[in-house]
Amino acid sequence: RNLDNIPFPDRTLLDLDDYYTAVDQHKMTTTYSSRGCPFTCTFCDVQEKLYHYRSAQSMADEFENIIDLGIKEIHIFDDIFNVRPKRVIEICDEIKRRDIKVNWSVRARVNPFTRDMVARLKDAGCQRLHIGVESLDPATLEYMNKKQTYEEIVEFFKMCHEEGMETLAYFIIGFPTESPEYRKHFFDEVMKLDPTYCFFNILFPLAKTQYYQSLIADGTFEKDYWEEFCKDPTPYYEIPLARSPELQKELEDLADSFHRRFCYRFGFLAKEFWRSIRYPRMLYLKAKLAYVLARETLFWRR
Repeated sequence: RNLDNIPFPDRTLLDLDDYYTAVDQHKMTTTYSSRGCPFTCTFCDVQEKLYHYRSAQSMADEFENIIDLGIKEIHIFDDIFNVRPKRVIEICDEIKRRDIKVNWSVRARVNPFTRDMVARLKDAGCQRLHIGVESLDPATLEYMNKKQTYEEIVEFFKMCHEEGMETLAYFIIGFPTESPEYRKHFFDEVMKLDPTYCFFNILFPLAKTQYYQSLIADGTFEKDYWEEFCKDPTPYYEIPLARSPELQKELEDLADSFHRRFCYRFGFLAKEFWRSIRYPRMLYLKAKLAYVLARETLFWRR
């Protein structure tokens, strides 16, 4: 239960040059400041609902340990970083008190967030917030039990823009409450929020989720396929589609289209080029990723 008692991972066992992301400039590593998520979103497979967390002192100690290894980017890979706003402020204050200089980012949710919290994160070196927005449809947000509103989403991105905080937004399409009209205008609504980066995913019935259990309860699935798999694991196992093949293909095409439309904008490409021009390795990797995106979502699918 006391995460401060767990020793830091021995990162010297790894080739640290192998680790990078497309949104950073330097080699990076991940860490956790907490475990669990008390929210009960219907699609999410985070089963640990007891939220327990490390102290600000422990986080600052590990930041210093990571910097000593020559790493300049840290991503806090919590299920949700900002459950306790007071703890977020404590971590920021401790980083500032020790004058720790490193770029870092976190995975969080739209609420609870205040302008002061965003400003303090930015001042402490946090460069980017990875946020599970999921949907911009009020009915779908209610269906998934996300406990956030469209208005809160809009306000969050407004705060981030005004405080100079980068954002990486996660979205999901394919909820049964969505209408074709919503999907038709969805990308345009995303662009109004103007996130720095985006991921577009398709709703999938993960094991033990409320969404998956509902598909068994309403007869969409005739049995518990994940339980069957656990009893007899087989390679390349796939459960049946939860929707028609036609709708599945439409969603896949939409997700591919959204990624292309977002990443191949002239402004986005120009910005990423200038962000990376001083880092030849990252510029090469981003060019390679652009090629892979085109190959996998356009040429291959055609």
